[in-house]
Amino acid sequence: TVEKFLNFRIQFFVVVSPDTLQKYYQEHQAEYPDRSFEEVSGEIEKLLSTKEEERMLDEYLGRLRGQTTIQVNPL
Repeated sequence: TVEKFLNFRIQFFVVVSPDTLQKYYQEHQAEYPDRSFEEVSGEIEKLLSTKEEERMLDEYLGRLRGQTTIQVNPL
């Protein structure tokens, strides 16, 4: 399925480091009032992972488009 392919091709390689999570939390602390880093780190990891997966998918599809030629044959 497409989901399995994306998991194998994209999601498997996405890793968000603890430093990246901490940096994001510090830069966006106003979005998490009265919540500690430990409380929101899973939420932040999912957000950043999703963004990175989308970026990697766009990059992958761009490479595929660059390698593809579409030819329309006249009827």
